[in-house]
Amino acid sequence: MTEQKLLPGSFGPPARNLPMKPLAEEGFNPVRCVIFDFGNVLVAEGLEKAREICSKKTGVDINEVWRTTIKPSWKALERGELAEGDFWKAFEALVNDRRFDAGEFRRLLFENQRYNEKVVDLIKELRSEGYVTALLTNNVKEWIEEWDRLYQLDRYFDAIVSSHEVKAIKPEPIIYEIMLQRLGAEAGECVFIDDKERNLETARRLGMKTVLFRETDRAIGEIRRVLEEHGLGPRIALPESEETRERLRNKLREYEGRMQRYDGAPELLSSTGSYYKAEIVRRLLNEGHIYTRQLSREFRKVGFFDSREFLNAARVIEDYCGTGGRNTRGGTGF
Repeated sequence: MTEQKLLPGSFGPPARNLPMKPLAEEGFNPVRCVIFDFGNVLVAEGLEKAREICSKKTGVDINEVWRTTIKPSWKALERGELAEGDFWKAFEALVNDRRFDAGEFRRLLFENQRYNEKVVDLIKELRSEGYVTALLTNNVKEWIEEWDRLYQLDRYFDAIVSSHEVKAIKPEPIIYEIMLQRLGAEAGECVFIDDKERNLETARRLGMKTVLFRETDRAIGEIRRVLEEHGLGPRIALPESEETRERLRNKLREYEGRMQRYDGAPELLSSTGSYYKAEIVRRLLNEGHIYTRQLSREFRKVGFFDSREFLNAARVIEDYCGTGGRNTRGGTGF
């Protein structure tokens, strides 16, 4: 008979960008990483506005040039295989109109780039909730460096992968795989947000959840829906009151005392509320918060698991922490 294990007795706090590793089993991977595209997601795309303005000024359909004759050079620029100066020289030659000025085009690009404040607010909220956030972008070396200088991107992202750096562009699978390596995550632990369906198709094939970004409020609602269904789960936070914390420490000692009678019988211990309450309280005291869905999946991984006892224990502790120890859930006890 395979030996059944119980969760170890204590856990240290996770790193900011490496949250407690959840289960790797199929079907038990909570989403813990939220990966954003840059243009038309994090920012309003200045590139499109610059093309529109220059088209009107020159009478040349800059969008058509961009989609056709200059496209190979543009892709080489995104891959980091072409210097930006060489790209603009090729572009000016193709437009062949003295009214077109590459320097002005670049200036218009940056002038018309605007942060999507609602998305920035969402990223801040997600980070405060324990999610890892990342940026996966097809971008130009000089441009992403400039935007980083303007916006300090590392304030919002634990990992940034730009196409110029890795010599690959979306939707090529390798650029997504590099992101997963940097996050130390599996595809099933990630949701990817992009404004192009072709980029989402690759993410889905790899196993990520995806959200197509078209309209801000609708996309944010969909991201929240995905996380509600597949994310870290309801959060229980350690109360600020030292008196309440001391009560929790006393209860932990009480639970551990009750558990001693089941020593050597994990199948019996795992069917008791004390087992689950002790681990929930222990983690709260060590880490300051827990995510119930993530913790339940860890219990499932290590052996015997009684979902009813776990949920009841989580509700009791949540109620205790949320009411400052008044325990308003009648009849559950603490």
